[in-house]
Amino acid sequence: MKYFVLFLIQFQVFAHVSMEGIPSAQSLEEAKTSQIMIRERFIEHYLNEPIVAPPTPPKIGFAEFATTNLARLIAEQDLDLVTNNILDPSFGPWNPGTNFSLIGSLCKREGDYDFVLQILLKMAYIDFDRGETLLSEPARQKLWYDLLSQSGGNPYVYFDLPRCPINTRLDTENHILMTNIAKYLTNQLRSTREPLKDEYNNTKNGLKDWLLEHLSVFLREDFSELNSRGYEGYTQLTLAVLYDYAWDQELRTMAQMLLDYSYAKLAVQSIGMRRYGPFRRQRKVLKEDDLSFMDNTIKRGMVHTGNFDFLHLMGQPAQTLSGTDYQAFMAATESYKVPDMLVDLTVDKETPYWQTFENITVEMYYGSENFLLSAGGRFKNFTDDFGTGENDVLVVGTSIMPKDKEMKISSLIRFEDHPRNSQKRNICVYKNFACGFNLVIPDHIPESCSRKEGDFTFYDLKNCSTDYDFYLAVYNKRIRRSGSIAQDRALKNYGFFEVSEADRSFDSFVQNVLSNNQAHEYRREIRNGRTRAWRYKTTLGDTIDFSLDTPDAGTYPIAAINGQRVNRDTYSWNLAEGDIVNSLEEGLTSISHPKYEYEIILDARDPLNPKRVIQEKE
Repeated sequence: MKYFVLFLIQFQVFAHVSMEGIPSAQSLEEAKTSQIMIRERFIEHYLNEPIVAPPTPPKIGFAEFATTNLARLIAEQDLDLVTNNILDPSFGPWNPGTNFSLIGSLCKREGDYDFVLQILLKMAYIDFDRGETLLSEPARQKLWYDLLSQSGGNPYVYFDLPRCPINTRLDTENHILMTNIAKYLTNQLRSTREPLKDEYNNTKNGLKDWLLEHLSVFLREDFSELNSRGYEGYTQLTLAVLYDYAWDQELRTMAQMLLDYSYAKLAVQSIGMRRYGPFRRQRKVLKEDDLSFMDNTIKRGMVHTGNFDFLHLMGQPAQTLSGTDYQAFMAATESYKVPDMLVDLTVDKETPYWQTFENITVEMYYGSENFLLSAGGRFKNFTDDFGTGENDVLVVGTSIMPKDKEMKISSLIRFEDHPRNSQKRNICVYKNFACGFNLVIPDHIPESCSRKEGDFTFYDLKNCSTDYDFYLAVYNKRIRRSGSIAQDRALKNYGFFEVSEADRSFDSFVQNVLSNNQAHEYRREIRNGRTRAWRYKTTLGDTIDFSLDTPDAGTYPIAAINGQRVNRDTYSWNLAEGDIVNSLEEGLTSISHPKYEYEIILDARDPLNPKRVIQEKE
């Protein structure tokens, strides 16, 4: 009967965390107020939920355990219940790293304990920082020397599969980070009781230097679990744990720099805490229409920026989050603060920006006050996933995301390109211009929104039922098979579009587009067996020469901008280049905002001596 009750407590459905009465921030000043209110709301909410028993393999019930037990430790309430949970005889460690199964039970291991370690580290350090007054000594002893199972200086990189033909396997980015950060912070705690034991001295055992070297790679190459639904949030979480509790200033600085970089990317690639760009892991995300599906990062971003516009678009009652929202709760307990300029950029897109990133794929974003244009990316196959495709870089549609509208991918105006992901190449974007194949104008946009003028179709999306507050100019043609620009039957149409703020009359926008481009006839022109580049002048004043039939997925379809030839080899592009984030050299990154007079410099060129500098722009 005892275990039946435990099962019920572990899987109780909690009430939603209500955002009622908290404004979704639309300015930096509003953000500062909303952030405080959101943090307080999460702690208060989980204090009033029944405390949950410890998790079981593989991390079953860990989120409910974290929210209800940590809330009580932070508030110093029901400490006897928290202590009893730690001392529960059935609560013990299991394997950190990936929970893995292949060939039935032959290649199987129970993993994911490193997720639980992040919770236990926070519990241990909250108690430690308050003079070791919250937990009983037996609970503290079990927590430090049993439940915090990872210690010493040998870095965790591979997991074992003893009965499998492949008996070791490189673990994934988030597991390597969570496990080694747990080692470092556990050593740090134990060293306070056993100061002469070199095993727990992170300098002597080499773990401090290893971590600094390992973390510095992300500022040279970016994260490999790029925009990963689920996993990116866990990387941010463990970096925040390191930032909160590391006593070595070098590691605190490195963790802060990586969090700055991560939230700079989120600010660039989102509007109203929604984003749609290329990603790694997991493939099942491609089957979902919901923009928020498995995206823990936006839930963390909601807490750190005070903006949760996406909630009312999801039809949530009283703007609420789903119960036991672990990532948002954990963000609410962190001391890391997103820099003001990045909060400002996240909540207020009044200042337009253009940004690219290049690592294992290409990311391109143009942010404007009422829309975000995002490129779909470039496919990359990874061969370490037993042919499942789970580790591949996956491409999505090049899309326009309107402010305060749409939570479904199917509702976005977009170039889908090829239906087979390995054949997609959605990298034809420059600022407010995009080109590609298989244009989709969603069914909810009526024909009454459009006007045909010559080769162009114009959409007055401000004054029709969509109420988007931007205009669209489209050139789109059905593909004919004979001598066509594309022979693949999966490609149905081709063309380009320009999206523009509705800051003038629709007639003025139409005339501007036509007068800018009246001298050029858009048709397929073949010379010497090759398609001639097209030219389009945007209402922003940029003249773009481009060609849709690039020789490979890595060739940028845009050949020249304003008469200047561009580097079309996207594989050779800088890690980051644009109005917000710039890779100045390997390991040296700047973060800025067009309307701010200062910039943040992230310097990991010497991994053992990272430097974060705030300076005036040159």
